[in-house]
Amino acid sequence: MRVLDAGAWQPGEYARAVDHHRVGRVTVIAAEPLMELLAAPGESPRTLVIYGHIGQGYRVEEASSMSSALWSSIWTGALTNLVQPIPEASFTNPMRYFRALEWP
Repeated sequence: MRVLDAGAWQPGEYARAVDHHRVGRVTVIAAEPLMELLAAPGESPRTLVIYGHIGQGYRVEEASSMSSALWSSIWTGALTNLVQPIPEASFTNPMRYFRALEWP
């Protein structure tokens, strides 16, 4: 069975954003955003994807260590869609850790 469209809403709470851009997969976003790195094994380029709330601003940063005091910004903006891809061209370190921060 192939899901062609899905969506949900819980009154009095956050919208449950649903992404179905890949066959066999549904992503549900509640109060917290989600970030993942998409890549086929051994393939490049990879794409970092933020799933979040439309209109919410985010800043995505990378560092070579989780304990690093120096995090570099690789993308900043407000989501105009439920999904925001960030192509690998934005990444600068060979070994990377990512974090996303919300901003008003």
